Amino acid sequence: QGSSMALDGSVSRNGVVGYEWDLDYDGVTFDVDATGATPVFDASSITGPVTYNVALRVTDSSGISDLGMTKIMVGTAVARWSFNDGAGATALDSVGTNNGTLLNGPVWTSGLIDGALSFDGVDDYVEVPDSPSFDLTSAITMEAWVRLDSIDNNYNTILWKVDDAAPTDYDFLLTRNRTDGSGASWMGKFQAEIQTTNGLSYVRSSFTPTAGQWYHVASTYDGSSHELYVNG
Repeated sequence: QGSSMALDGSVSRNGVVGYEWDLDYDGVTFDVDATGATPVFDASSITGPVTYNVALRVTDSSGISDLGMTKIMVGTAVARWSFNDGAGATALDSVGTNNGTLLNGPVWTSGLIDGALSFDGVDDYVEVPDSPSFDLTSAITMEAWVRLDSIDNNYNTILWKVDDAAPTDYDFLLTRNRTDGSGASWMGKFQAEIQTTNGLSYVRSSFTPTAGQWYHVASTYDGSSHELYVNG
């Protein structure tokens, strides 16, 4: 809310010569709101929370078209840690007061877009004090840019909030599952979990990430539909 988002359809299949976007697709009629591989979704005048179904139609040189969709949830951000601080023991929240404390030695470094923190995979983390702003009960979006130095038999927690007691609001988790070589379908994949009073909802990526590559991982939940997007 109050900002814009760059869309990117350039990773579509080879041979694409046309990109058309419907920024509020109703599932029936495709209205062209933007063209080109990387248009901008302008949310500066939108009052959230509201969910938009964004559809991309690509056409190749033979005139064959394909359609893909994703969701954009517009609302007031609870917190954003850009890791641009560069030094010190505090990760500042750029949209609120949910500042985090670096524990056990994360190292400031450069990221793909903003700054970043490098974690040792053993005991480094950032702790953010509990806040009523995290007591979400209707909808939630979690997202992060991540790069893994290795793919091994350890869980890589990206974001985690949990209550000790049975939740009256959402508990949430964004992680990469461990890999032990057993071949289980969930091994090594990105996973998002939402715990509500109705039980646990989880979604996983369709693939195992590659070490040394940046991924944008985003999960949305609107009370019924739970989605996980990786670089999409």
